[in-house]
Amino acid sequence: MNSGANLAFISLAVGQLPLAYQWRFNGANILGATNPTLALASVNRGSNGLYSATILNILNHTNSRNAKLDIGGPLRLGNPTVTPDGLFTLTAQDPLALLTPSDLPFFQVLASINLVDWEVLQSSLVFTNGTLLLQDPSPTNFPMRFYRVVEQ
Repeated sequence: MNSGANLAFISLAVGQLPLAYQWRFNGANILGATNPTLALASVNRGSNGLYSATILNILNHTNSRNAKLDIGGPLRLGNPTVTPDGLFTLTAQDPLALLTPSDLPFFQVLASINLVDWEVLQSSLVFTNGTLLLQDPSPTNFPMRFYRVVEQ
């Protein structure tokens, strides 16, 4: 499923009426989600997780099984380049789902010169045409520099 898509989870139950519903996300109640259908608009990587419902009436209650929502997959990195003015660039795409600007906050770039000590590169990722673009203007300040893109 691509980021930005709309989807719905439906819980079906049979029992003495009236039936009441409470949807949960990763075990926490979703405020106002008290209908048999849970509609989610414009899902993104932040929507990933486990969804479930509790259905109850005056006699008893039951819990649904978890439904796992997983938007996207692991990123596929492109070939790194260094521009003539020394800017290091690297692209990253999701082969399973189209990335959108709303996905950007869920990624972080780390850099290291020794593969042991890692620092966060602030404001180094931008979004362009369904692709994340890593830009580091200071790679020439180091004899060697390693990068990783981490999904949070």
